[in-house]
Amino acid sequence: MSKFHRALSLIARFLLGFTFLFSGFVKAVDPLGTVYKIQDYLQAFSWGFFEEYAGLLAVALFSFEMLLGFSHLFGFRQRRTARLSTLFMLVMTALTLVVDLTDPVKDCGCFGDALKLSNWQTFEKNVILLILSLILLLYKGDLYHTFGKRTSPAAFVLSLLVPLFIAWVNYRHLPFLDFRPYKVGSHLPSQMMVPEDAPQDSFVLKFVMEKDGRRHIFDEDEYPSDTAWHYVDRKELLVRKGYQAPIQDFAIFHPEWGDITAQVLSDTSYVFLLSMPHLEKADRRFMEDVQALQLYATQQQYPLYILTASLLEEQTQWAYEYDLQVPFCQVDDIALKTMVRSNPGLVLLKDGVVYAKWSARNIRNFVKFIQQDRLSDRMLFQQPRYFNNTLEMLFVFGLIFIAYFIISMFRAISLIVTFYRKRKLNRLTNGVVKANSDNNVLNQ
Repeated sequence: MSKFHRALSLIARFLLGFTFLFSGFVKAVDPLGTVYKIQDYLQAFSWGFFEEYAGLLAVALFSFEMLLGFSHLFGFRQRRTARLSTLFMLVMTALTLVVDLTDPVKDCGCFGDALKLSNWQTFEKNVILLILSLILLLYKGDLYHTFGKRTSPAAFVLSLLVPLFIAWVNYRHLPFLDFRPYKVGSHLPSQMMVPEDAPQDSFVLKFVMEKDGRRHIFDEDEYPSDTAWHYVDRKELLVRKGYQAPIQDFAIFHPEWGDITAQVLSDTSYVFLLSMPHLEKADRRFMEDVQALQLYATQQQYPLYILTASLLEEQTQWAYEYDLQVPFCQVDDIALKTMVRSNPGLVLLKDGVVYAKWSARNIRNFVKFIQQDRLSDRMLFQQPRYFNNTLEMLFVFGLIFIAYFIISMFRAISLIVTFYRKRKLNRLTNGVVKANSDNNVLNQ
């Protein structure tokens, strides 16, 4: 039983470690998306007064998850980690049960946009993780640990810094991994269409009937023939969800031209979309770069639209304050936040395909790069460093790997030194024992 429990505990430990690490990583890669999801929860539970702390809560959540993951995988403070995992999963399991029963949000967001789970699937997943945590909590023995007493503190601090570094890089630029339907390379019209042969929503009709003062619900095929039953109400229950287009709420409205979505997505030229979901929350530090972009687009005759959910009065004020002479268009704020995780953020389209996206701080790099040249596909794809933060993320991951490698080398050197010390001590001990034995023989 002891060996079986040990093996089961090791399996539980690694499953918990990888799950927590993955969950925290996909949240850290998209920090603004995590903030938006936490805001959804706060609004759903009428805790709007906490919204200003949503960013802090997001950082705390994915940092804690990744730290738990590293702690399980590396064996940091095994007993304490098991207790924290159990407590965390008790809270999350209870929360997801409430969410499933009340249905305030449709997607839990536990794995970000990387893996969508229904509320019930999330609850089932949390129950499994809770069971794994309890298995680990009940095991009293010591399991394998990667780092020793001397190197564990350094490895622990590094594990705490990893999610912060990842979130910092992806917040400054754009998510290193984009799991949303607006990612680079997506054909937006296709993402908005529902195929003709796609499965539709399936409903079951329920009839509420009344007889002699009592009510009863009948299925469609059980509709009573007895005329004593009187019809009261009819209900439609969804039994199977049909296909839903990945993009459902993207529409561009101009105050004079009306709906110009089809016009923008069918344009065969390059089209710039400057996303500013809420003008009052836009980062004003980068408006000079927006003005430079406007000048370039005007000179090269590329369409540039400013997309926002703000009111017309605010649009007029911003246009006057920053001398913006390009069209302002109305778009749903959730669609804009999903399209690009920056305010302002820039999207480049051609034939409805997303060619590139830039965060606010990268617009300047792009404008400097193109200068007075016309855009071309070759030019764009020759300069990927302006599209995303791939190189910076690879550099961060490289530093993390080197740091863990150095700590591991200290651990290995420590083990080697300990081994040779024990070996030398054993030789000395054996020599003393042999000498004493020889003396005893001579004395006899």
